[in-house]
Amino acid sequence: MPLGATLHTGDMSMADIVRYAQRAEALGMEGMWLLEESGKEAFATLGVLAGATARIRLGTIIVSYFTRTPTLLAMAARTVDELTGGGRFTLGIGAGGRGFIERGHGISGERSLRRAEE
Repeated sequence: MPLGATLHTGDMSMADIVRYAQRAEALGMEGMWLLEESGKEAFATLGVLAGATARIRLGTIIVSYFTRTPTLLAMAARTVDELTGGGRFTLGIGAGGRGFIERGHGISGERSLRRAEE
């Protein structure tokens, strides 16, 4: 069964995140997925990891569809997928935590399903 890792990266240095991904790849893990709630922007971090790894799948567990437009999400996903050489990126989206959305971004978390449909 394939194994992967999920990171809350806010308290890790970028060098530590890169080392973690490289070690996960060396151990034969399937993938590494990031969250944004803890202080680092996921797509920029995945772009760094794309250049530091060769095989491991990279992706987002949840990036909020409240904090980015559908077009911006598509552009970010395409960019990271291209940086991986194609085929190693997986996009996971969701509403995100209500506190993250409302307190962190000042956006109402209401009508989550309607926003997802957009």
